[in-house]
Amino acid sequence: MRQLVRIGRRWWWLLLLAPLIAGATAYVVSDRQQPLYSASVVLRINPPVSGTLDVNAVRLSQELGETYRSLITFTPVLDQTIAALDLPYSTEELRAKVTASTIQDTQLVRVSVSDPDPDDAARMATTIGSEFIAYVNQEAQDQLEVQVSGVEDRILEIEAERIDLVAELETLQEAGASENGTRIDEIEIRIAQLDSQVETLQLQIENVAGGVASTRVQVTVSDPATPPADPYAPRVAFYTLLGAFVGLLIALGAVALLEYMDNSVKADSDFQDLTGTPLLTTIGAIPNLRPGGNQVYVVSEPRSPSAEAIRMLRANLEFAAAGQAIASLAITSSSPGEGKSTVSANLAVVMAQAGLRTIMIDADLRKPTQHRIFSIPNDKGLTRLLTHPNDRWQDSATRVAVPNLWLIPSGPVPPNPADLLSIDAFPQLLKRIGADADIVILDTPPVLAVSDPLVVARNTDAVLLVARSGQTRRDALRHSAEALRQGSMRVLGIVLNQQRSKDGMGYYYYEGYGPTAIPPQDPPKSE
Repeated sequence: MRQLVRIGRRWWWLLLLAPLIAGATAYVVSDRQQPLYSASVVLRINPPVSGTLDVNAVRLSQELGETYRSLITFTPVLDQTIAALDLPYSTEELRAKVTASTIQDTQLVRVSVSDPDPDDAARMATTIGSEFIAYVNQEAQDQLEVQVSGVEDRILEIEAERIDLVAELETLQEAGASENGTRIDEIEIRIAQLDSQVETLQLQIENVAGGVASTRVQVTVSDPATPPADPYAPRVAFYTLLGAFVGLLIALGAVALLEYMDNSVKADSDFQDLTGTPLLTTIGAIPNLRPGGNQVYVVSEPRSPSAEAIRMLRANLEFAAAGQAIASLAITSSSPGEGKSTVSANLAVVMAQAGLRTIMIDADLRKPTQHRIFSIPNDKGLTRLLTHPNDRWQDSATRVAVPNLWLIPSGPVPPNPADLLSIDAFPQLLKRIGADADIVILDTPPVLAVSDPLVVARNTDAVLLVARSGQTRRDALRHSAEALRQGSMRVLGIVLNQQRSKDGMGYYYYEGYGPTAIPPQDPPKSE
């Protein structure tokens, strides 16, 4: 639940903006569509006429309803409708306007026609219904004519044979019965047979006509079509809500994908599982943070949540030192731009404010920063002390305006920083400085960028890893911690910097708690 709240706070603008845009787009598009009206005629499929209620006939009519539903949109019916109304549509265009459906568990079929004109929709629906009824009746009549035609052809054949037999009989009778008596008898018998067949076939024709009439499925209009008063489309409100809902689904999908692809650390990341070390503090995002004295926010904004987070870090370090003393502390990060130098400077200030004799060393000999933060010259510093090991460290240190705090800048950038830090003079220098200090804090380069921090950290008592929320990648932080542990270095924990959401370790609760806020002070300057 906490993670869902964090995701919601992070992406609230997308979750709000996407439904608004999608809903507004759906509203504009649907509002500009031409209104459409729908008129319907309901046809009834009547079972064959019988003296008793025939359940099978009713079931048959329901089954025929599906067949008739398809026949309604067949070309012959639509062509007749176009011709009857002189419509300016092709068969396919009219078919696109017509829908036919059966009403479940009934003998009814509903035929609906949509059109921008409600009167035209009603006229087309009515005409389609009447033309379909005519089509069904014509099909039944055609079937009757086919059956009768075969019988009539047989009657014609019989009558032609009878005519021939009658003519032959008359000829034989004129010639005399004494000589042709047997043949005359045969002809008379055959004529009688033919007359009987004709009577039977004529009766069959009458029976076929009557049977077809009694077993014919009748289609009638159950509910005539009337012009609708209101359009059925577009449904502006429905499509607006649907668009907003689809926009929300798209936004949720995008957020899920972005969160899945986002491999950066956050306040709710499991740092213990990721790096094997705990999260010591979470520093909130600092607005209008500029390079220089403004970076020392524990002095310029002592009541800010970020300053309180630094003081919490100091307290956690004191707890860590209870088990094993920490006289020197290296501070590094995975990559550049994660705020390690700012955290180092502010931690050094709060250590000094706590009464600890604190010496800050800028051990980043590639991109030194501390001399700019504290506004001191960088003409001498660590590089001079390493190349002149007999010099006093105090000669290259500057005492800043904060009591108990001295800064040794990097000095001129050397061509070989890693080699310079690897010489024996560096650990010896740390011992000499440590003898005069309660805590020595070293600002080192990023772990994954160069090897310098590994060289520096192995000569210190402990290491802090700074990670930037939403920027430092989980794999980078994990590899940094592994690289430090492989060198047998004591990694105390993680400092999460620039946390923008309000679900980090409670740092937003600091502001406003206690007596009247301390007025801001000027940034520390050299003495």
